[in-house]
Amino acid sequence: MEHPVEWRWSSYPGYTLQRQQVDFVAYQPVWDAWAGEFGGKDPVRAFRRFVEAGLVEPPRNPLLDAWEGWLLESEKFLRTIKNKFKTPNQSDQVQHARRLDGIEPSDAIAAVAIYFGVELDAYGVRRSLAAGRDLAAHVAHRHTTATLRELAAPFGLNHPNSVSNLLCRAEAQIKRSQKHRKQLAEIMQKLTKIGDRE
Repeated sequence: MEHPVEWRWSSYPGYTLQRQQVDFVAYQPVWDAWAGEFGGKDPVRAFRRFVEAGLVEPPRNPLLDAWEGWLLESEKFLRTIKNKFKTPNQSDQVQHARRLDGIEPSDAIAAVAIYFGVELDAYGVRRSLAAGRDLAAHVAHRHTTATLRELAAPFGLNHPNSVSNLLCRAEAQIKRSQKHRKQLAEIMQKLTKIGDRE
């Protein structure tokens, strides 16, 4: 589409042609703001010129100047926010977007237990040697929103650093063993199907 007037759902036609207006759009506040911002007695024409100038030479994306990729404001406001911004004491307190939307940590851990044919409760015993325990921690941490702190209890641990030990073992196994990589791939395939059903 070369012009917003060509897009069926665009609000542009209503702002530039009265016969194209719809009841659920409040046009007047925008025109009033335009007149106040840019002056002049014809905000409709000013709006049209603004849009069409942007089609010829698109404006710079304001998000390119956003602090940390998300915050847009004046320099003074940004300084205030930066001063209040606190880095978490533990890196595991920050949740990251994961690839498997809709998968709960408990589902991920249960899927691994089922794959290895062990009781889920076996993973919650400290120093448990239950098959797949390290891999369950790896899957739950890498593919859900759970932090290390949140994963400590399901694995019978008191501190997030202890979960890190499970992850390190799992990652070492995956790195050196084709068998473990195959197991992980099969588990992920099952989990992906669960995520698709959510």
